[in-house]
Amino acid sequence: MLLLLSVLGAAPDGAAQTRTLVKNTSQADATAASLSSSDLAQAFTTGTNRGGYILRSVNGPGSLSSQEVSVTIRRSSNGVPGRTVAILSWDNSVGGLTAYRGSGVRLASNTTYFFTLQVQTNEYNLRLSPSISVNTTASNSEDSGGAAGWSIADNSMAMSGGWGSGNSWASQTNKLEIDLRGELITYKPPVPPAPYVEKVSSGKKTMVSNLGQSDFGYIDLDNGRRHLAQGLRTGSDAGGYTLLSVDVEFGTSDASFPVTATIRSRNGSLPGDIIGTLKNPTFVTTGVDRVYTFTTKGIALKSNTNYFVAFSVPSDHDATDFRTTQQHAEDAGGLTGWSISNQRFFNTNFWNLTAFPLKIRINGISTSNPVVTPSHIYEGNPASAKCDINEGEKELWFEMKLNKAVQRSDQRLSVGYEVEKQDPEDNTKYHRVKGGAYQFGVGATEVNVRLPSEDDVHEADGVHTYRLKVLPLAKHLRGGPATVPGDPGSGFGKYTVGDPESVEITVCDNDPAPQSNSEPEGDG
Repeated sequence: MLLLLSVLGAAPDGAAQTRTLVKNTSQADATAASLSSSDLAQAFTTGTNRGGYILRSVNGPGSLSSQEVSVTIRRSSNGVPGRTVAILSWDNSVGGLTAYRGSGVRLASNTTYFFTLQVQTNEYNLRLSPSISVNTTASNSEDSGGAAGWSIADNSMAMSGGWGSGNSWASQTNKLEIDLRGELITYKPPVPPAPYVEKVSSGKKTMVSNLGQSDFGYIDLDNGRRHLAQGLRTGSDAGGYTLLSVDVEFGTSDASFPVTATIRSRNGSLPGDIIGTLKNPTFVTTGVDRVYTFTTKGIALKSNTNYFVAFSVPSDHDATDFRTTQQHAEDAGGLTGWSISNQRFFNTNFWNLTAFPLKIRINGISTSNPVVTPSHIYEGNPASAKCDINEGEKELWFEMKLNKAVQRSDQRLSVGYEVEKQDPEDNTKYHRVKGGAYQFGVGATEVNVRLPSEDDVHEADGVHTYRLKVLPLAKHLRGGPATVPGDPGSGFGKYTVGDPESVEITVCDNDPAPQSNSEPEGDG
């Protein structure tokens, strides 16, 4: 006997009319399967509709009642019934079984599920109604008229003694006769928020350069000449400057160049103490002129002050040559007052002055205004070679830092920021997740911007990428001090966005690859 198991609920937006999804009830009957000592399950696989499906009713096998048998739809897990997607319960209004909460069951496309029958037990742990039997068929065919791609497995499953017995599911030759009916959901691509594409200037500028001047010769660090120093003088900006990188032209270079690049003060007329060390670029072995960039997170330079860019090696090295020029002019576009010395120093046992300056470019920012720089924090080592953290394990933890603290209550500074998530379909685009303006109070030099890392959307490459950007506030948002944290306004007036203007945190995805783009499965 076949009994209707109905899954009630209004059709969702975009759903078609109820139709047969798959059935085998017209196939020839075989020996009935008994529920007297075993629970039963029949696998079926959904079709290819990208939007997924709504299961509305099941013509199930047997004469059942709510007191005797629990009927569920379960996910397949390693070929046997796994987690429950929906529970079907007795409803006298339809004379059959229906899902909880009167809602249809969402099923993903291209996914295997099980229709399961579990006999209930009484207070003595005895199975109820052991005489129940259900219809089966030996045919491996489905009836005509089903939805594209749907199928019923060529075997059923039985668990001797039922779910509480500790026994395993065993394959049975005959199939349970079932008739599944529902609707196809029309796929609607998610509409992301409009990508935020404003380009924010970091404020980093060329402070002085002579790279555009003509080449003259070259100099290496050999024959005991293991130190070079090129003098420069800063401009007149009262707030000073922050050096962020130095570009240096080489005539030849070697991948194993063991150089240390530093910024030194001036002691009399000679190179003095080291005030900052630069990070080396990745050198390659080449005989072609090439400009390499040495970087730093920021070295403070005073205005109207002489400094040196110095290069040192631990032992003689003749495979890398610095380019020189005999021109004494600087390139156009530098900051007012900056200059490069017309000579350079070299050191064997002491510093010697010689003609022809090195070809360099100094990059940085003027720090008359407060400088706001983004950074990120994650505890311990990165989660993997491609991710900083694992999704759901730690928060996204960004920071914004001021280079100098707010001194007075009338100088509270509001800083604009935006947290964005990279578009999984186009890595040149980002979508806004959070943003606004944060107010730095008296004594403050940094603030945390924290978000949960749990995204619950599968990324095709297994990585979510988030970035924090510091934004310049519009002029009308500057001026007076803000009265409430987060309000726009600034007693400082303008601030400068540091370098880098943005930082990223990568998160390893913990979501399984979806079987479809339908809404989450289950009984609503």
